[in-house]
Amino acid sequence: MLVSLYTSRVVINALGLEDYGIWGVLGSIISMFGFINQSLSSSIFRYITHAIGTKDDETINRTYSASIIIHIGLAIVIFILCETLGQIFVNKSLVVPDAKRHMANVVFHLVVINSAISLLTVPFNAVIIAYERMNVYAYLTIVDTLFKLLIAAVIFWVPSDKLIWYAVMMLVITIFMLVFYYVYVRLNFTNLKFQRSRDKNLFNSLLGFSGWSLWGNLACVGYNQGLNMLLNVFFGPMVNAARSISLQIEQSVRTFVANFQTAINPQIIKNYAQNELDQMHLLMFRSTRFSFYLLLFFAIPIVLETNIILTLWLKQVPEHTIAFVRIMFAVIALEVISNSIMTGVVATGNIKKYQIVVSFILLLIVPISYVVLRLGAPAESVFIIYFIIEIFAVIARVVIAKGLIKISISQFWRHVISRSALVLIGSFVPPMVIHIFLQEGLIRFFAVLVVGCLSTVFAIYLLGLNAREKELIISALRKKFHL
Repeated sequence: MLVSLYTSRVVINALGLEDYGIWGVLGSIISMFGFINQSLSSSIFRYITHAIGTKDDETINRTYSASIIIHIGLAIVIFILCETLGQIFVNKSLVVPDAKRHMANVVFHLVVINSAISLLTVPFNAVIIAYERMNVYAYLTIVDTLFKLLIAAVIFWVPSDKLIWYAVMMLVITIFMLVFYYVYVRLNFTNLKFQRSRDKNLFNSLLGFSGWSLWGNLACVGYNQGLNMLLNVFFGPMVNAARSISLQIEQSVRTFVANFQTAINPQIIKNYAQNELDQMHLLMFRSTRFSFYLLLFFAIPIVLETNIILTLWLKQVPEHTIAFVRIMFAVIALEVISNSIMTGVVATGNIKKYQIVVSFILLLIVPISYVVLRLGAPAESVFIIYFIIEIFAVIARVVIAKGLIKISISQFWRHVISRSALVLIGSFVPPMVIHIFLQEGLIRFFAVLVVGCLSTVFAIYLLGLNAREKELIISALRKKFHL
């Protein structure tokens, strides 16, 4: 996470804010088509993990083979869509200076190829996570991040066409990662043999599940990439640069918290497959609370000291960046609260009602934002709308999950929401007092950082854990330090 944030700073300084904004909005176009891939990814992960939970080796192998076939076809489809519909948008609607129009087109083609190749890594990544090889998952993530840092350093020495060279080198990394994923799975999971599967029922199950998941990912495109398009159309690439910078912070923190949840998600699905619903609910509630607690360690100092953090991190801080970062941390908190709920619903395979209702709510973000911007509202308004609508989405997720996986709303409120709210208040108040009474500067920043971490630790232990969890932590510490 830290290397990724530093890499972003280097890339921004090397490319300049305008080129970095162009890179961000071109990536948004690709993501608008990539939601199909995300739908299939969740489908493949669910079916492979469920089969592992029931110890059905034949189904695991058939699902693995079918997923590879599907993703090869998907890569071809995405490439064609991006090179037709996406190209039209780049040339007709994208706000780019005329002098950089040719460069934007070249970069777009490279990003399309990159996206198509990255789709092919999804089945192998799903296998690694489903088998809970989290050490390999971590190593691959670190290697990928270090390669991107190396690219950022090299960009400084490129005399011209920096954005094009950046896109080329990012493509090379994607090819390398695909080869590594493929070789690792071949060598370490000898039970998986690729077959030319003709199992129509399996293909229909995977694609049927993906079809409903598609609605959820379409909503994701709407409230993320669609907002990027609106910001570009109404405010131009400089505001896209501000959004891209805030997105780097958001994605780094999201990834850190999501990786914690990634380690738990296979167990949630396997517990459902084994009909151990009580254990499943326990994991879901703990995953939600602990993920929220992890988020607080980053959210408190970043939200309170956004200005100085961005000033230290970047040489140039575009207008709107500080507001974007602060509002989006509130949105991330809501997403964290409902992520494990979503995993529990996915485990059932019955996601039709869930996706229709939640996706409809989230898809309202873009049209409402468009109307508000047309009325002359500032750029920050779109993310305030995002936050408000996300509240309704969280409520809908919990209510629907009650019927699908039998969770108790009262227990969810008592064990998750109430405890998390108490920890939030206990963690936030002490550093907030320091933020108010000390003058802005490095001394206040480090004071907020230290006090925020300490108050969060104490608030988690005193207010956020039950008696059993406290006993487990004390026992683990005694064992670790031989007390």
